[in-house]
Amino acid sequence: MSEHAPLPDLTAASETGPASFADPARARAVLSAAGFEGVEVTPLEAEQVWGRDPMDASEFLFGWGPMRHWLRDAPEEAVERAREAATGVFGGYATADGVRLGASCWLVRATRA
Repeated sequence: MSEHAPLPDLTAASETGPASFADPARARAVLSAAGFEGVEVTPLEAEQVWGRDPMDASEFLFGWGPMRHWLRDAPEEAVERAREAATGVFGGYATADGVRLGASCWLVRATRA
């Protein structure tokens, strides 16, 4: 989609943002520095339903607060091209039970000292 409208590089390490805790070592360091002990980071895999069909999934994605923020200054025609591209990609994940995508995340547990 970034060929149609500008989006931030979410793979880049940063102090803030949606991917700021992508590295488990950073989560451990931040929580330890805040006084937490016994920090455990466990990987989780899950399946997510993004919409009833590709159009619904695209509407969900483009209605998401961060996406609206990132695209707020983009020309409307660029956003529409990006939405059409996303709808096409979501088509590859459409099933009879909706658009299903795999998700990876961390379950982080700690105890306040």
